[in-house]
Amino acid sequence: MIRNPALPTAAAVALLTTLTGAAAPLAAATPASGTVSEGSPTVSWVGGPFAVSNPIGCSGAGDPSCDDFSLEIVPPSFSPYAVIIEIDSSGAAADQDDYDLTVYGPDGNAIDDSASSGSFERVALFDPPAGTYRIEVLPWLVVPGSTYAGEARLIN
Repeated sequence: MIRNPALPTAAAVALLTTLTGAAAPLAAATPASGTVSEGSPTVSWVGGPFAVSNPIGCSGAGDPSCDDFSLEIVPPSFSPYAVIIEIDSSGAAADQDDYDLTVYGPDGNAIDDSASSGSFERVALFDPPAGTYRIEVLPWLVVPGSTYAGEARLIN
């Protein structure tokens, strides 16, 4: 019996992660959470470094091959308002990285994403309700050791 020695991509990544932990970021979002409100309209964080790319996608909150930031939104006294969420590669090879960004609402459902062919991604939420949102960053195609910087701003 002749077998194909190549594993499917998903299985190879899972095996690599299990055996070496290589798909896991060496560090998660720092800080892990933050709040935007009328009195404190901006919050920033950094993420990575990522050891390998993950073109397969994240498998949910806590996936070690991706990164999560917990964003609490406290609506301001004025309306309309928006919360702008941005990420961009901050590593030495930033122009070679490709990150993707997905925002999950307080109910856990994906509400918006940005997946351009570069390292800069932006999502705008218009009049979002109060709650805690999960910001998921996928290192779709990055140079090993890549890091990113994230920011959320409440604006009117």
